[in-house]
Amino acid sequence: MRMLIIASLLLTAGCAARLFPAGVSGNETFVTVTNVWNSADALPYATKHCAQYGRVAQMKHTEGYSVVFDCVKP
Repeated sequence: MRMLIIASLLLTAGCAARLFPAGVSGNETFVTVTNVWNSADALPYATKHCAQYGRVAQMKHTEGYSVVFDCVKP
């Protein structure tokens, strides 16, 4: 029984990112999109954020379930 509980927790841990919406934080020079699987999932959020400043998103790096973008002038 104990092994079944541990196995189910491990299998559902990766699903947690889909239960909660992505988070977006940053300013006119960068943006961090959290709670996403990869840069493709994060790109629409980063694009929208950077567009507020007349800039475009350029991926910088990933950190687990977060992706950091630079907001650069086109």
